[in-house]
Amino acid sequence: WFSQLLDEYEFRWLEIAEEGLCEALSFREIPWPTLMPISTPSDLTLDQVKAFVELPRRDMGAYDVISQELLRWHPDKFNPRVLRLVKRADYREVGEAAMEVSRILIALRQSVS
Repeated sequence: WFSQLLDEYEFRWLEIAEEGLCEALSFREIPWPTLMPISTPSDLTLDQVKAFVELPRRDMGAYDVISQELLRWHPDKFNPRVLRLVKRADYREVGEAAMEVSRILIALRQSVS
């Protein structure tokens, strides 16, 4: 189950990275780093992101996973790559939630280093 979840997560990120493949993304279409789907920024918790980061992966420990995820979620990377593809109606919520993911990842990285 976890392996399928991770595969779907990575595949969705590949789709978003492909220029022109994804436009007008809604909040629910963003591949959030959680085990359960979220529908609002307030649904996002440290425990959910931590559980996602701690999923077993080949040849990667938690610190490496967190560092990889920060390359996606840090506002300097996320905003120009992904936020520009988000529907106007969901723009603020996606931006808030992405910022929260970044904060959580930074806190988790500090706790595992």
